[in-house]
Amino acid sequence: MRRGEMTCMGFWPFAFALWFVAAIAKADTLPADTLHSAKGKKMVVSALEISAVNAALVAHNRILRSDDAFSHITFSDIRRNLTHRHWWWDQDYFHTNTIEHPLHGALFYTIARANGLSAGTSSLYTLGGSWMWEMLCEAEKPSINDMVYTTVGGITIGETLYRTTTRILGALGAKRWKGCDDTPFQTSLTAGVRTFSATTGRRVTTASLLWEAAYGDPLDVEERTGLFDCFDLSATLVFGQHQSIASQVTINSQLLGKQLVDEPLYKATAGLYNHFDYRYSLTHYDLPKGQRERKPYVYSEVGAIGPGVAYRLGDRTRWEQQFCVNAILMGAVPTFTQHEGSRGYSFGSGYGARLRSRAVIGQWLHVGADVSWSQLFTWDGFYADDHSRTMNDPPSIQGETGNTITLLFEPSAEVQLLPHLSLDCRGCFSHFHFNHRYHPHTSAHADEWQLGVKYTF
Repeated sequence: MRRGEMTCMGFWPFAFALWFVAAIAKADTLPADTLHSAKGKKMVVSALEISAVNAALVAHNRILRSDDAFSHITFSDIRRNLTHRHWWWDQDYFHTNTIEHPLHGALFYTIARANGLSAGTSSLYTLGGSWMWEMLCEAEKPSINDMVYTTVGGITIGETLYRTTTRILGALGAKRWKGCDDTPFQTSLTAGVRTFSATTGRRVTTASLLWEAAYGDPLDVEERTGLFDCFDLSATLVFGQHQSIASQVTINSQLLGKQLVDEPLYKATAGLYNHFDYRYSLTHYDLPKGQRERKPYVYSEVGAIGPGVAYRLGDRTRWEQQFCVNAILMGAVPTFTQHEGSRGYSFGSGYGARLRSRAVIGQWLHVGADVSWSQLFTWDGFYADDHSRTMNDPPSIQGETGNTITLLFEPSAEVQLLPHLSLDCRGCFSHFHFNHRYHPHTSAHADEWQLGVKYTF
């Protein structure tokens, strides 16, 4: 697809939120034991509703995006997709591939969950909905990166938002969820300002809104029965300066856990961790004669899974750390060497490590720091004579051949002002080292800060 289902980042969050709330509201009409039994499972209804969502998106593209070739799907295109053996790496924008597609997959997942299906079965429906879109709903060849991001990202976002939304509805008094889940849960909103700068670009300052949610306790695993029983998520929306609304989405989840130590002042666990990461900002560069250019500054991970350990010391004043290593199924990093026929980022697979540290001093001060390191390898990229390709014949490539090492350092501090109100400050320092075949040993960096007033519900 040239731009994917919908490229307008201003539309997608609101459309997704509307559908998601409708799906959860529908789930509230199901029997209370539906999630834990085989009764009331509407497998056929789920398949029909997923088909209806895809059909609605096809109609949207055909009517409102008729100038784009991907929207003119024909039976010959479908026949080619079903018989074609070679999928391709598409040329869509970064936000289309790495957040809009996962939101699309999360719709599939939520539909199945709202009809009473288990997390495992809903994951299969997400895979099926993604396959349907790639094969039947676009005039272009099936995309490798779309299939991964829609399926894997859709499952991660879908389940975490499903659990989070049901807890929020429970607090608001929805009949089904009221009092049915005693898992520790906390959510907050932070309104403030965000400032961002990358390498030689101009600093950009915008208004920001940060949503955070924490579900479960990673240091208490005795009562867990399924995946995603413990996770935390954060999402940043920014407004102004021609930025895309969705700037950052991060989900950290402990899929499985085993209690190692369970003492009043010392707890430790080992487990399997999963990570989803999306970061997108536009940097402004001044050009000669008063012109200005905006380039994307990006990073993404999906399907980052690996073992780790976590521990906590103390009670009112305490120290927490979590460390894990992971294999990264697919990620995306900037290239900063834009060529005709290529995107401004590269897909890759690889490995990484994460360290999360938190210190809590009484009830008034929280400080922390997250450190992430990864190395992603792009193996299907440019050849020596490929730089002359044009957008009329986009190559099926991942980006720039080579590998990229990424280091992210994210400090944070929160000072309690009132029982539910606090002052929140956080930053992110990013460094990329590129080992591209045709542009070796180059680097880029960025820094961002957020300052705001936080309300914890």
